[in-house]
Amino acid sequence: MSDRFTNGFVAGLVAGTTMSVMNYISHQIGIVDLLYLDWASVLLYGYRHETVLEAVVGQAGKLFFAGLLGSFFAFWLTIVTSKYLFFKGIVFGIAVWFVVHATATLFKLFPMIPINSDTVFSYKVEAVIFGIVLAESMRRLTGKQVKSEEY
Repeated sequence: MSDRFTNGFVAGLVAGTTMSVMNYISHQIGIVDLLYLDWASVLLYGYRHETVLEAVVGQAGKLFFAGLLGSFFAFWLTIVTSKYLFFKGIVFGIAVWFVVHATATLFKLFPMIPINSDTVFSYKVEAVIFGIVLAESMRRLTGKQVKSEEY
């Protein structure tokens, strides 16, 4: 595709879906206390999801946010170039993770804080993987453009 916004959004959806699956597995085996859809649910409803419909809407909100992050990443690459793309993806993923968690703490989103160290570590690993998948998805979606433009 030749549209930077769409490429970024699709890459963000792919990375966000990967991150959500990993988060769900981490939750099922007892590492993580909170799912990412719980974060979206708190922002949308003011509380963690209580019904399946609320969970679906929360997950859709999380994926939409991931898509927007992907679009932001795509435009950010026009400023910093795509050299060392995977490193930049990792830095981007960790930076977003830090900003989201710092914001939750600063605004005292009590359904989301405090979280235990296992959850924090798992989220950080998932943020790194989000960044790697985001970078790889962008590379694949823009493969033809990379040769003709500095993407």
